Amino acid sequence: MKTLLVHNGESQRGFTLIELIIAIAITSVVLAAAASTVYQLLAGNSHNSNAMLATRNLQQAGHWISKDILMAQEILPSVPSTVPAFEDETEIILSPILTLYWFEFTNYDPSPGGDIFSVRHKVVYELTLNTAGTNPLRRTHWQTDPLDHEALDYETETWAEESTQLIASYISFRDTPELSITNPSAGVYKLVITAYVPGFRPVEEQKVFEINPRLG
Repeated sequence: MKTLLVHNGESQRGFTLIELIIAIAITSVVLAAAASTVYQLLAGNSHNSNAMLATRNLQQAGHWISKDILMAQEILPSVPSTVPAFEDETEIILSPILTLYWFEFTNYDPSPGGDIFSVRHKVVYELTLNTAGTNPLRRTHWQTDPLDHEALDYETETWAEESTQLIASYISFRDTPELSITNPSAGVYKLVITAYVPGFRPVEEQKVFEINPRLG
């Protein structure tokens, strides 16, 4: 009886050099495409987030300044005519860029000898410039106790601070057209505000407000 021996002659073969190079090339293309997609997603999300932040800053600043101008009887804009230069400082606090005054009656008796008392209000806006590009705008509200209205004199009043609040964090003032408060025509104030949000995908937005104040 003969025994039949079967020999498996199939060779165990690996990748050739050309196949390996092709595989690496394909993998590189796939990784590059994936990286580009991820970058675009991150960039898009960052841009959208910064754009929303810039819009919120404009809305907040515009809302508060417009509201105060509508109330005010004296409006004293004082935005610098030139942008201060940083030297050794990391931040510069500008003199009040806007000061507003108004009063409200607490007792009004127009009869002869009647008492007329009012509370005086003062609102001051201050902008801080810093090298980080996040320029906070703060609003401080001051007022007096009820006083004889006949003695109304905003310059000599004794003021008590009522509140200080951060209105916006990204108000740009790199050049003078970015921030201005002007009275181009009788009774109409023009407010130009620019918000600049730095970062991975920086965003700049500008809005113009026209406000008819109470005055008088």
